[in-house]
Amino acid sequence: MKFVILTMLIGSMIVGAGVYLSIYFGDAYIFRRFGALTTAYAAIIVLVQIALENRFEKIKEEMQMNKSAKEMSPAEEEFFDRFNANKMRVFARQRTNIAICVALFAVIGEIIHGFGDFVLHLIVII
Repeated sequence: MKFVILTMLIGSMIVGAGVYLSIYFGDAYIFRRFGALTTAYAAIIVLVQIALENRFEKIKEEMQMNKSAKEMSPAEEEFFDRFNANKMRVFARQRTNIAICVALFAVIGEIIHGFGDFVLHLIVII
C-alpha cells in the first residue's frame, strides 16, 4: 500500500510540475513534454512491478517448501494453509494495485503528450 501511495504521489508531482512550468514559462508545449515524462515513469513502474513479481514468486515457493518440509498435525496444516491464503490475497491485491498505477499513468501520460497543450489552452489561457 505504501508503494502505491508513493507511486501516485510521484506521478501526480510530475503532472503538477508540468502544469506549473507551462504556466510559468507561458509555453503549453512544455506540458506535452511532461506527458512523455509521465509515460516514461509508467514504464519504470513496470520494471518495479516485475521485481515485485519475482519477489512474490520466491515467497510463494518458500511457503510451499516450508509446508512440505514439516510434519504437521491437521490443525497446524489448516492454520498454515489459511495463513498462506491470506498472504497470497495480499500479494494479489498488491499486484492489481501496481498494475492499475501503471495503466493509469500510461494513459494520463499519453493523453497529456497528445493533447496537453490543447487542454492547457482550454483551462488556462497562455
